[in-house]
Amino acid sequence: MRLETEVLVVGGGTGGVTAALSAARRGVQVVVAERDGALGGVATRAGIHIYYHGRAAGIQREIDARTRELGKKLGGKPPGFHPEARRLVTARMLHEAGVRILFHATAVAVFMEGNRVRGVMFETPDGTLEIEARVTVDATGDGDICVLAGAEYTFGRDWDGVANNYSLVPRLLHEGRITLWNFDGGWVDSTSVHDVSRACLEGRRHLRERLGEHFSPATLIAVAPQLGVREGRLIRGEYVLTLEDQVLGRRFPDAAMRCRAHFDTHAQDFANENLWAQVWTCVLGMWSEPVGCEVPYRCFIPRGIDGLLIGCRALSQTRDSSQALRMQRDILQVGEVAGTAAALSVLTAVEPRHVDIRKLQAWLREQGVLEAESGGENAEGEQAAGAITERDVNETVPPDGWLDLLGTDDEGRAIWHLWQAGERSVEPLLSALRSASGDRAVGIALALALLRRREGVPHLAHAVRRHDTRVLKSERATPNWIRCLIALRLLGDACVALEVAERLVRDVNSAEALFILHYLIDTAPALPADQRDEIATRVERFLHKPGLGEDYTLWGGVKASIRWSLELTAAALFARLGRLDAARHILAGYKSDARGFARRAARIVEARL
Repeated sequence: MRLETEVLVVGGGTGGVTAALSAARRGVQVVVAERDGALGGVATRAGIHIYYHGRAAGIQREIDARTRELGKKLGGKPPGFHPEARRLVTARMLHEAGVRILFHATAVAVFMEGNRVRGVMFETPDGTLEIEARVTVDATGDGDICVLAGAEYTFGRDWDGVANNYSLVPRLLHEGRITLWNFDGGWVDSTSVHDVSRACLEGRRHLRERLGEHFSPATLIAVAPQLGVREGRLIRGEYVLTLEDQVLGRRFPDAAMRCRAHFDTHAQDFANENLWAQVWTCVLGMWSEPVGCEVPYRCFIPRGIDGLLIGCRALSQTRDSSQALRMQRDILQVGEVAGTAAALSVLTAVEPRHVDIRKLQAWLREQGVLEAESGGENAEGEQAAGAITERDVNETVPPDGWLDLLGTDDEGRAIWHLWQAGERSVEPLLSALRSASGDRAVGIALALALLRRREGVPHLAHAVRRHDTRVLKSERATPNWIRCLIALRLLGDACVALEVAERLVRDVNSAEALFILHYLIDTAPALPADQRDEIATRVERFLHKPGLGEDYTLWGGVKASIRWSLELTAAALFARLGRLDAARHILAGYKSDARGFARRAARIVEARL
């Protein structure tokens, strides 16, 4: 079978719906092909029928208004919006716009003409279907079409390739109201059919074990037919958005939308995140700080590939950026930008990368995606830029007020400003350190460490040695001794290596143990041979502790062993200490692990040996 269309949208989920609508409303012929049997994605198929952060704009306002009206008739008074109303509304709106919808169509290959995508092959219950299109929008979530076309991509965090936790959401009836329990079920490789299957079964086991405990006497209505996958592939585009862009509220000449959220990784094992994420969350306590910026159109263009646009969470960005730019509201915008650009590409007979950006921006302003003027606030009064603007960093000399906050519960923002001001902060910090003590001295030492200054090392080391448990009043905050250990790791200083290695076998939980292991990976190889041997012996004792990794709790209260991560991280440390046989012995067991994410992690760790 064969079809032709002007715009093909692959995926009818969050971004796919708005991509198809926006393209069709510009007068082009649109086909949307969905592998499932319903539209709406996360909201309707993964059970998350509430919004969390993101920025309301464009077509989504109309979708929300129509969903509210229909939801009143359906009843149930759900939090957020009625999921069945949303599914009915999106199908109706696509029908009104003249979009042809094909369900149960799974993309398996792309047709290329040089570096240009000219169509996609699908397997369907009716056999193979070939759809030729002038422009294709990849709204698959994981960037499947981009990968089939040969696009570069990244997956998961740098350390072990592991992605943000998945959910499997139950829908419940409680006192006449439809509600949900959005808990974390563990880790999954969303690109592996075997691992997705395992996670679906694992998620249902969690439900059996925990549902009554959380929601008794609620009645279970249904379980989401799809996993809530928060992170998958990220396609390499013509520009790669960063968390720094979001933190500083950066603007771009080819801005196509704005995003707004916070660094919402659900990780409890922050030692496995990169050092920037550890500084932002653990040292500064800024996990919940709002971030947001303009998103350049270049992020929608897969590098080196024509005829194709990214219209889903696989948008071109770093892994850290993707923890914020993945909310439903923002992905609805992502789809609308991609669909509008696809229509403009068809109507002006140019490749998507060559569309007139000013014309595209004018259309997006008409649709309410971009404001009439760049900058300022949107219709809901949200700041367009991030929490800390680039002007704050570049033009403001650090006031004495920032120094005064060091040692208090508000020191995270102060350390950020002092760090970003660079050399201008060094002399005031050194002067303050001469007379400081206690918590204030630790705060000053942390700020100096971020500036790669070592004058505060004695205070950092003292806080680690005395197991300083002071915690900032912020979400996902860690004790002072962990903050100081991260700072010593940044400086490459092994002064507390033996002490923290001994702590491994005594009184730390799994999340804290990971911070110690990563610190030792970076610093212990510089120690004398006898000290390296002592550390290796203590790590071996640590790995034989009863119930290793069983104390780890996911967001939402589910227990999930993190033994796999502790052992793989220990393997990397053994390799750094010259114990290659011990490292390879651990890795051998995980390379054939039943869990796809663990196998991926083992391969990545082994590549470092």
